[in-house]
Amino acid sequence: MSQAYQVLDNLSDSVFVGMVTLRGIVDYVNRAALEAVGERLEDVVGHAVEMTPWFAQSASSQQQWRSALHTASNGQPARFQFAFKDVNGIVRTIDLTLQPVFDKSSHVAHYVFTGLDITERRRVERLLRLSDFAIECTRLALVQVGADGNVCRVNDSACVLLDYPKQELLGMPIARLSHNVARLGWAKVWGRLRTRGSLQYETSYVRADGCKIPVELYTSYVKYEGHENAFIFINDISEKKSAEQHIQFLAKFDALTALPNRVSFLQSVRKSLDRIDAENSAIAVAISDVERFWSINNSFGRKAADMLLTQMADRLVNCIEDKERLARIGADQFAFIVIGISDSEQLEKYIERQYKAVYSAPFQIDGHPVRASGKFGVATYPEAGTDAETLLRHAEIALNRAKDVTERCLIYTPGMSHLTAADVQLETKLRGALERNEFMLRYQPKVTLVDRRIAGCEALLRWQDAELGMVPPVQFIPILERTGLILEIGAWVLQRAAQDYRSWVGQGLTAPRIAVNVSVIQLRTRNFVQVLEAETRRNDGPVGIDIEITETAVMEDIDDSIKKLKAIHDMGVQIGIDDFGTGYSSLAYLTKLPAQIVKIDHSFISTMLDDPDKKTLIAGIISLAHALRLKVVAEGVETVEQEQALHSLGCDQMQGYLFSKPISAQEMSSLLPKS
Repeated sequence: MSQAYQVLDNLSDSVFVGMVTLRGIVDYVNRAALEAVGERLEDVVGHAVEMTPWFAQSASSQQQWRSALHTASNGQPARFQFAFKDVNGIVRTIDLTLQPVFDKSSHVAHYVFTGLDITERRRVERLLRLSDFAIECTRLALVQVGADGNVCRVNDSACVLLDYPKQELLGMPIARLSHNVARLGWAKVWGRLRTRGSLQYETSYVRADGCKIPVELYTSYVKYEGHENAFIFINDISEKKSAEQHIQFLAKFDALTALPNRVSFLQSVRKSLDRIDAENSAIAVAISDVERFWSINNSFGRKAADMLLTQMADRLVNCIEDKERLARIGADQFAFIVIGISDSEQLEKYIERQYKAVYSAPFQIDGHPVRASGKFGVATYPEAGTDAETLLRHAEIALNRAKDVTERCLIYTPGMSHLTAADVQLETKLRGALERNEFMLRYQPKVTLVDRRIAGCEALLRWQDAELGMVPPVQFIPILERTGLILEIGAWVLQRAAQDYRSWVGQGLTAPRIAVNVSVIQLRTRNFVQVLEAETRRNDGPVGIDIEITETAVMEDIDDSIKKLKAIHDMGVQIGIDDFGTGYSSLAYLTKLPAQIVKIDHSFISTMLDDPDKKTLIAGIISLAHALRLKVVAEGVETVEQEQALHSLGCDQMQGYLFSKPISAQEMSSLLPKS
């Protein structure tokens, strides 16, 4: 046990490990725990844990410890967080796990506790891995290497990970397994380890079949009775690396079609502009979208709509020679670059050929032919603009104009920059819709995957116009954002959601927290935090209102977003990252956001059963989110098979038509249990 204690004493200063008797008496604690409170081992051994300096400072901490001890005495691990002042007077928060240890008769013999200092968020991942080692060491591969660089001990997990029998690993040079050691040489790695005492880094290990696997290593130098050894704890990070690669892919490419996204397309336009300036060639940017796509989505379902979009993408790929010149830039919008055609008549003929190639044959949706049509908008250089952003914006204006005047294709002219007649009509109606009480909220429940218990709901804005009927959100919400009306309507949504929440509580129901979508326009305003607080904290106290915001909205001004979201979090409002995986955020920024929830976009869920890569990506997102202490909600769950797959991957909650469509507050109340 002395050698084992020495290993534990050489762990990070942020890892507390100890052994406790069945009566709750300290039997051992490691160096880090002792130094934190300025005590010696002999000062605490033999004393009740709750009377030691870590717990004696707080009655609440003592109660937490007694509760955990009771749980562990029944053979179950217990976990809780507590705070104490260290020897320097600094308050440190510890995430502690108490694990029962069983004897050969399966009786609890004693307890092992592992505490992780989670005061510094940036060190959470490393501390969790160390916690996993202390609690479930059999799950972490261990390789012990002598001073000569040869393996002298391995556990079963290492044999499984490396696919070697134990006898073959013993005596093997570590350089045969470790890419880093093979590159630098054992002498250099050993010298560095002896100097520093411990090393932590990522590298790759080689399995018996020659396959390289990415791993993270925590190596500790131990000298005991004159013998020097390196203890290497190996964590397989293949799944994490795969998920990171997928997320990096999604920063530049569309998840559904694998085509470049809007950001990548703009980069391609810029490159093309640089080339044509040198070659004196012609360039145009064209955008196409599917007419009445919303009705196709409603009539046949989201899966069918996605099938149509993927087939449309395949047809466009066959038309456009260079795939980098083609992109999916919106829900039903595709853009491409046309090179070398300066004559307007020839350009229109080229677009007509693309139209026939894409739309002339019916699309096959679940074995049924479905016909669709589209519109095109084109912007030419330099008439419509001299930079990528202007060309794309003017192509969008030409596309909207083509929809308004029922033309198949229009090339941008300066006169098109004013609002289309349809936009003007909708904007005019929208400006009076709030006064006419035409807006309404519908709620879609979020349920746990374990037992389908309602854990929350999302508030969805709907508009019922007297003349137009139910107007699709995709048509009016962009106008609300463009005109700034979203600020007034957004405040109304918060106010109405709070009223419905109070109504449920007043009926004696267990009211779920309501997630309200927040536009980037709202987040940009200086007083958004104050508006949110005013609408959710009336005289009768706070209500259960949370917010959801897309990755893209957060990334527009990441520093300002983090500042505002932290203030919102301090108000007790939970923050969800909506449509995760479809934006361009990095994991580095995600760790800084005070978010509690990640919502996986429906585009991943709809294809996960047919696409193994999508399922792997979802598993990676869930794993990464859980490592950051975030709950995961899957959007657009429509089948039992999807529900079962998500449950097996450890997803926390789901939302979709499988459980409920969006419903009124009154209908929602019928689903809620009595408080």
